[in-house]
Amino acid sequence: MRDAERPTRVDVPHAAATMPHTSGNQSDSQLVFRPGDVVGGTLRIRTVLGAGGMGQVFEAHDESLDRLVAVKVRGPDVRLDSLRREARALAALHHPSLPIVYGFGTHAGTDYLVLERIFGITLGRLIQDTYADCTSLGLQRALDLLVPVADALVAVHAAGLAHRDVKPLNVMLSPDGRVVLVDFGLALPEATAGAQFSVAGSLHYMAPETVRLDYRPGSARLVDVYGLGATAYEVFTGQPPRSLSTPAELLTPPTTRARDTLAELRPDLPARLCELIGGMLAFSPDERPDAEEVLADWRALRSGASTEGKRWRVLVVDDDANLLRVVSHYARKALGEAEIATASSGKQALTMLAKNPPDVMLLDVSMPVMNGVEVYTYMRGAHLADACKVIAVSAVAQEDDVQLLGLLGIDRCVMKGPELGERLARALSSVLGIPLPTKMLPSVSP
Repeated sequence: MRDAERPTRVDVPHAAATMPHTSGNQSDSQLVFRPGDVVGGTLRIRTVLGAGGMGQVFEAHDESLDRLVAVKVRGPDVRLDSLRREARALAALHHPSLPIVYGFGTHAGTDYLVLERIFGITLGRLIQDTYADCTSLGLQRALDLLVPVADALVAVHAAGLAHRDVKPLNVMLSPDGRVVLVDFGLALPEATAGAQFSVAGSLHYMAPETVRLDYRPGSARLVDVYGLGATAYEVFTGQPPRSLSTPAELLTPPTTRARDTLAELRPDLPARLCELIGGMLAFSPDERPDAEEVLADWRALRSGASTEGKRWRVLVVDDDANLLRVVSHYARKALGEAEIATASSGKQALTMLAKNPPDVMLLDVSMPVMNGVEVYTYMRGAHLADACKVIAVSAVAQEDDVQLLGLLGIDRCVMKGPELGERLARALSSVLGIPLPTKMLPSVSP
């Protein structure tokens, strides 16, 4: 990455890298731990993976479990609770594109976070190497890298969190094909977004409202959409969407539209993709799509004609006859001429899953005798419909329940209520990789 494109970290009071993206440049005397140190009784430090003002990351050998791990500590000028906040944010999530938390502890007065050791390179490194050779990333390859990040953000947002530092250097590409979103040092609960009093982020990926400190509760997730849009723009062009030197420049709307410059730099890209990324980079957060809409559109672009005109098979499971009809109606409205079957009990659902596996199951969580969680765990354990996507539908699920459903592997959780139709359409669009119905498409500034 050229110096002019290198992201600048600005006034970040509590950020730290989950996994390294720079080589250590501090002297041994400045390191919190040194090779050979034993942390927490079982973690023997092997080497420093990354070190800077925001924190330090070490490779360690967990001698009790005989495995390599990453051990992270915060920097001296970073908020005291940042590492604990990051640990809790990650521990509440379970997703293949998010790092696994193994533990949290204190050693000699220093808090440390133990994470899975992710080998590989960053997306930023891949972009740098690709465009340095005067080549570019094709549409399919680029979407293979971007879709998992969008999917991870959907899970993060569903848990009521915002990442707030989405950028290519915070996406790890592992040799086994995983794409992992890392660095949750800036993660913020949506409920407290309006109480932020400091600018935080990486310059080329910061949404304008982060500089204005204009967060509204429930809108911090749109900061992530902006960061993902800037990341996507760089994936396709090798450069960030705006040339910036200071955060103050973000206060002025750009003179050119991102969708136009993207289309000019990459005339081979579908106009629909350029428009979507342009919408993600909208100056006003109200004009941006949410992560679920982005994910659905990218999946649809990636799958191309493979799902066009497909007649989806749907199984709706609910013990309430009225809700069976309502949910079936909304599913047909979202999917068109779908083949919809219904089951009024968990046992009946399992029988139908075994006989004719659907593409997606809309599963009521709170049923008598055998509830939705029991149906799901049995179905997965017995391999009744391995390819079937599962959307939990609930009227009573609380935040902890939603987290549990995510940990079990359920694709989405949708709450019943007045907006059930729209929620179901978004969830179906996202998990099946199909466009939203036209009347629900996000508005994008011209």
